[in-house]
Amino acid sequence: QLPPSSARDHAAKLHLCSKYLENFTQANENEKVNSELLIDLLVSMREIIMMDRMYYQNLFRNEGCFLHIISLLNGTFNEATGERLVLNVLETLTLLLEGNNASKAAFRVLVGVGYQTLQSLLLDYYKMLPSERLLDALLNMLVDGKFEIN
Repeated sequence: QLPPSSARDHAAKLHLCSKYLENFTQANENEKVNSELLIDLLVSMREIIMMDRMYYQNLFRNEGCFLHIISLLNGTFNEATGERLVLNVLETLTLLLEGNNASKAAFRVLVGVGYQTLQSLLLDYYKMLPSERLLDALLNMLVDGKFEIN
């Protein structure tokens, strides 16, 4: 049994999580995605996750955030901010997965072995010519944090 303040804390954090997911869903319903707004949401989401990484990783995973975040890649992007949105999606996913085996397992189930769904979305966006920044972001995800070439 959680103490009353902890129960209220958890309810407030759950409400915050659901608001992020609602905003991601609404953004995807628009024909033209507002990349700047989504980038701001992803940045603030990462700031919140960093306050208590394991807690928020589990909370967002349990609320189905992976699908909401990956679906941001389905939109029609503003050319100027499209790549920044893609990189922010990958950075957010990396933070949600980092050091959390349960989250990694749930993510793998969602996107398939070898992350085929994510791979298809990224290759579609980059027209089969991935940038160095994309490759760096993917390597960060692969090594569970910051990739260092050395």
